[in-house]
Amino acid sequence: MITIGTLRPGTIVDVEYRLIVSAEYHLVEAQRLVRQVSEALGLQRTICYQVATAITELASNILRYAGTGELWIRQIHLKNEYGIEIIALDNGPGLDDPAQALIDGFTTGGGLGGGLPGVSRLMDEMLLSSTLGAGTQVVARKWRVSTKQDYTPDHVNLPVLDIGVVWRPFPGETMCGDAGQFWWEGSRLMLALADGLGHGPEAQRAAYRALDFLKLQTDLPLLARVTACDQALLDTRGIALGLVAVEPSRQQLSFLGVGNIRALVRGPKTRRLVCGYGIVGAGFDTPFLDKAPFVPGDEIILTSDGIEDLFDPSRINAQSSAQSRADALLHAFALARDDAAVLVCRWPKEMADGV
Repeated sequence: MITIGTLRPGTIVDVEYRLIVSAEYHLVEAQRLVRQVSEALGLQRTICYQVATAITELASNILRYAGTGELWIRQIHLKNEYGIEIIALDNGPGLDDPAQALIDGFTTGGGLGGGLPGVSRLMDEMLLSSTLGAGTQVVARKWRVSTKQDYTPDHVNLPVLDIGVVWRPFPGETMCGDAGQFWWEGSRLMLALADGLGHGPEAQRAAYRALDFLKLQTDLPLLARVTACDQALLDTRGIALGLVAVEPSRQQLSFLGVGNIRALVRGPKTRRLVCGYGIVGAGFDTPFLDKAPFVPGDEIILTSDGIEDLFDPSRINAQSSAQSRADALLHAFALARDDAAVLVCRWPKEMADGV
C-alpha cells in the first residue's frame, strides 16, 4: 500500500453515516446527505458546495474505476473545531502511482472538481491510500471556519443517537422514489421517511420535495407541518410519509404517519405505531398523533411498503450499528416489486450518560 498526505490525529467522530455506491443515482444521494451534515455544522453555503463537489468526484471515481464501493460521511470534532470527514472506499484496480494522481493536470475523470487534485484543493486535509490490484481509500476533511471561538453545534451536548438510512430503487430503475432524512431541531431529532407513489423520476421528485419542505418548517407542530406539505405537493403524484420527533430529554417520541409507512418502536417490547389513511399531496384523513416512550436501549424502525409488512427485526444482529441493521433489513425483507427504504434510529445504552 502507498499512502500520500497527512491527517491531524485525535479527531472524535460525533455522527457517522454510510452509503453504498453502485449506481449513478447514488451520486445524488451522496450530495444530499453531505449537504445535510454540512448544514447541521453551520458551514457557509460556498463551503457546502465545495464539500458536495468533492463527494461527487469521489463517488464518480468509485463508479468509473471500481464499479461499486462505499462512502462514509462523518461529523467530527478536534478540541474546539468541528468539521466533516468523507471516506471513500473501493476494491477496484488501485492506483499505479498515487502521487501522480494528486498532481494538478492529472485527472481521474475530468469532473466538476478536476479529479483527486480537485478534491485535495476543495478540502482542508486529504489522505490517499492505494494498493495496486486491491483498491483505494481516500479520506478528506473540511473544517468549519467560525468567528466564534465557542461555537458548538446544537446537538453536540445531547445523547448520541445512532442512525442509519438506506434505500434502493425498483429493480431496473436508476432513480429511487423512496428516501429518508434526519435532522436536529434544537434538542429534538427529526426523522422522516417518504415514499413517492409508484417509482422512477416522478416518485423521486415528490419524495425529495417533501423532505426538503419538511426540514424548513421548524416552527410548525407535526400535524400542521404535514398539512402544509400536502399543499406543497399538489403538483406531484404525492407520497406516503412517516414523520417522527424524538425528544431524548423527555424520553419519548411522537409519530405522524400517512399512507403505507410502517413504524416500530422496539425495546423490552415491540410496538407498532398507528399510521393514517391518505396521500400527502392528494389529501388525507386527519392522522392520529401517536406517542411512545423512547429510552436508552430502544430503537425505532421506519420502512416503506417496499419492505415486507411483517418483517422480523429480531432476525438481525441486535448489537450491530443502526446503519448495519438498516442495510440488513433491506437485504432480508425488500420486495422485488417496488422501491424500498429503511430508517433505523437507536439509542445505545452506553451512550445515554448526561440525559
